[in-house]
Amino acid sequence: MVYDRHRDRVFGQALRLMRSSHDAEDVTAMVFLELWRRRKTVTLVNETLIGWLLVTTNNVSHNFVRSMRRYKAVIDRIPPAEPDGTHDFDRVDEEIDSARRGRSVGSAFAQLSANDQNIITLCVLEEFSLAEAAVALRIPVGTVKSRLSRAKQRLSAFTTEEIERTAIASGGAK
Repeated sequence: MVYDRHRDRVFGQALRLMRSSHDAEDVTAMVFLELWRRRKTVTLVNETLIGWLLVTTNNVSHNFVRSMRRYKAVIDRIPPAEPDGTHDFDRVDEEIDSARRGRSVGSAFAQLSANDQNIITLCVLEEFSLAEAAVALRIPVGTVKSRLSRAKQRLSAFTTEEIERTAIASGGAK
């Protein structure tokens, strides 16, 4: 009943935003699914759903476009087939895993204290010697050495946690 009453207006709005009837149909279906999912919290305006449905259509359309853009970016990173028509799937898999690890390490690095970030930046990323890092940080060489050891341990622990969290969020695939 609600679907029959409002589907044409929702579809029309989706079509204006998507410019493809196929995508507009998908958006329309998602809007009514969202209506069902949120049926207890939907806000009526002048005792009608159309305002909520049209705003939701806008939001779902924008999310749909963003999702398709991300999907296309991933597809574009996959190298073309070799001249013999085969793909190097192992290389693609390694590149995806490497990117995932890089994001995990970056997230783990952000969790470190400022002192740990400074030590890792100077000694690991910029390859300063312990003596050079000590001068830059105005601390004794022994302190640099012990902080570096602890910072590496913390970074390793945070990275492991982040990789596990990512694996769980993506359905268990590492």
